[in-house]
Amino acid sequence: MRWAAFLNSDVHKAFRPIFTRHRFLADPTFAAPFADTTRTHVLESLNRLIDESP
Repeated sequence: MRWAAFLNSDVHKAFRPIFTRHRFLADPTFAAPFADTTRTHVLESLNRLIDESP
């Protein structure tokens, strides 16, 4: 249950800016740095799954 909660609350949330960028950015010139930051957050969440899985 702990991992299901983590996937739902952290990993799922990390993907949201990738698909709804327009909700987070008023100025599209920030799209590239925003995408990089979003990818970093997604990778951190996925690495946490790998590092802590049994």
